[in-house]
Amino acid sequence: MKQNDEALRLLAQMYARWFMRASARPVLEVCGRIRDTLYNATSQQDAYEQLARLAEGTVSDHRRAYERARDIVAQVIQEGGSVDTLIVGETDGYRHLCLSCSQDEQNFQRVRFFQMQERRFLLKPEVGGDRRSAYSKCQLCLQPINPNTLVLFTFAGTEKHPKGCLCGACNRAGVASLLSIYECDKETQQVLFPALHQVVAPSKQKCVEQVVEVCWEKGWYMFNKDSVLS
Repeated sequence: MKQNDEALRLLAQMYARWFMRASARPVLEVCGRIRDTLYNATSQQDAYEQLARLAEGTVSDHRRAYERARDIVAQVIQEGGSVDTLIVGETDGYRHLCLSCSQDEQNFQRVRFFQMQERRFLLKPEVGGDRRSAYSKCQLCLQPINPNTLVLFTFAGTEKHPKGCLCGACNRAGVASLLSIYECDKETQQVLFPALHQVVAPSKQKCVEQVVEVCWEKGWYMFNKDSVLS
């Protein structure tokens, strides 16, 4: 059946895709069970209650999968039930655009090999998790998709290392550049102290390269990435 609730339908389609990619039989069964539950639920609350029962009745290693599906539906309910709470951009399955870049239709033409016939919404659960890959950043602006923290960069000067230092973070003269990452409040965008993270590298350019990699891996949105890179 076709689910009339847009949020449940998109989640069901997501689990259907995961079902198609799964190779192990237990994973197939779990994804299929969650997919069917989401498709056939009469409401978001009904879906939540069914997934909660599946989680409680499962003692295997796959209990966490049911709990995760239950928690996703709970978040949608808590945020008003709208599908907008799930959408973080658009994708063709291989190339992702963030929510901001996907507002401009011309941007899809700028992404090489973007398959328009495969275009669909990109959901938070698809780019979440502890490990982020190149697919977790926008193919245009290169910012993390579905960021969990907003950050600001600032150079923090240099430090002198002892003569003959072999740490790898300083240059031949023993001078290391410092760049600090500060978290910003999501509501006011004010900088929060102390620094969230600091990078030490042989040059400013190396600092920027390393800090960008850190932010991609951790899912931090870089407020002043372009100005620091220029």
